[in-house]
Amino acid sequence: MPGRVFASAHMTAALIMAIIMLVSACSNPMGNSAPQGKVKVQLGIGSRTLVSDISTQVSLYRVTFSDAQGSEVVVDSPETTIEASLPSPGSWNILVEGLNETDQVVALGTADVEVNSGETVSVAITLGPADGEGTARIEVQWNSVQTRSATVEGYLVSSQNETIPMEFAIGTEGEAVGEVQVDGGFYTLEAQLLDSGIVIAGFAEAVHISASGTTEHVFSFDKVNKPGEALAVTEDTFTVAWNPPEDPDTGTPLTVDGYRLYYREHGNYEWVQLVDTGAAETEYTITTDDLAYGEYDFAVSSISAGEESLLHTSYDDTAVPSYGWYVDWN
Repeated sequence: MPGRVFASAHMTAALIMAIIMLVSACSNPMGNSAPQGKVKVQLGIGSRTLVSDISTQVSLYRVTFSDAQGSEVVVDSPETTIEASLPSPGSWNILVEGLNETDQVVALGTADVEVNSGETVSVAITLGPADGEGTARIEVQWNSVQTRSATVEGYLVSSQNETIPMEFAIGTEGEAVGEVQVDGGFYTLEAQLLDSGIVIAGFAEAVHISASGTTEHVFSFDKVNKPGEALAVTEDTFTVAWNPPEDPDTGTPLTVDGYRLYYREHGNYEWVQLVDTGAAETEYTITTDDLAYGEYDFAVSSISAGEESLLHTSYDDTAVPSYGWYVDWN
């Protein structure tokens, strides 16, 4: 008589499952009435994910029993009760794979057992996140209105502090995509948005890369990356001033047709045009007719022959102070 495998399970918590499996084997594959050897397997599964779009919910358990002689029994079941037969007693390896609804392996567990006739053996198997490599596909977005030559730099930092660079390709305006293959697990994604080589925004986010699949997620550059120094203003008005542009080689002032002043609420990325000034005006006095009280960053561009220059902001490295500033007006 062939051996039999029996399994049952019940939900014990939102992300914890327990499966009880009874594995039996005949002492004689040709059949006799000898008592059967049995194995009782207890499975537990637990996982968490932060931003992975790959479902880690197990919808099918694939249990593979194999021995040194090459015998193999595979049991697939979405249910919590499983029955199967083993051809003989002896040493068996048990591999349990947890598959999600798209047949991706998201959890694994193994155990070795000795199956003897006439006795039941119990073994506990804990399923952890699946090993192996996975693909991270990360999209980042930003407001492209006030960037002229945007690039994105990014890295994945593992829990062992290993830094893995990501190359981001600029697609449509205000969007870049990076893709890299790494071992499955938790990482910190560090990304920076640069405009003409100057870092203007950045973020760091925890991500979970699932093995045997592609983890996709979208992030936004919605905060400036420098904290800046708060310049307190308690008067009803204040003046923002700037220097005329110069030739980078000779230092000679360049001829411009005028200037354009921008502002944004501190902590946001999007610039808003405030006013245009003439070529001779290198400062502007702001009143409550222009802005309400609050915290603001400022930027200025020059206009020449109908072309607008790159923005020079209060967060540029050439600003004073170089670590940036913003106005705290109240």
